Amino acid sequence: MNLKTHFHHIASPVKDKTLVEAIELIRNIKFELEQGSSKKLREQILQAFHHCGWSGKVKLGPGTNISITAINGDYALCLQTGNMGRFYADLLKLQYLYQKKKIKAAIYVLPTKKSASALGSNLANFERMTNEILLFSETITIPMIIIGIE
Repeated sequence: MNLKTHFHHIASPVKDKTLVEAIELIRNIKFELEQGSSKKLREQILQAFHHCGWSGKVKLGPGTNISITAINGDYALCLQTGNMGRFYADLLKLQYLYQKKKIKAAIYVLPTKKSASALGSNLANFERMTNEILLFSETITIPMIIIGIE
C-alpha cells in the first residue's frame, strides 16, 4: 500500500522501533480499494496488527464503552475507516490516554481522500484530518503519526 504520513508533535519515528514497525506493517498490506470494502480493509489491518502483538479493542476505563482500536505497550492505535465526524472523538480519546500517562504516543490510520472516495461517501480522510489537526495543535498535544493509506 502507498502511504502518506504526517507527524503531529513528533519529529520523526526513525528512532522508535514500534512506530517504524507500524508504518512498515501497513505498507506491506495488499488490498484493492473498492466501493463498500472499508470493513474488509479494517479487518485486514487489525489482523496484521494483532499478529504483531497489538491488543484488540481497549476501553478507556471501567464502566464505560468508550474504546480505542488497540494498544501495544506505550502506544495506542486508532483505525478510522468510517464517518468523518468520528475522528474528533478519536482525538479526544487519545489525548485523554496521553494526559493520564497511559500511553506516550499514537498511530492514527485512515484512508487518503482518494481512497476514501473509492471506499464510500463522507469517510474520514488523511488530508482533511491533517489540515484540521493543525488548528488544535495546542489542545491535542499527544505525539502522533497520522498515516494515510492509498
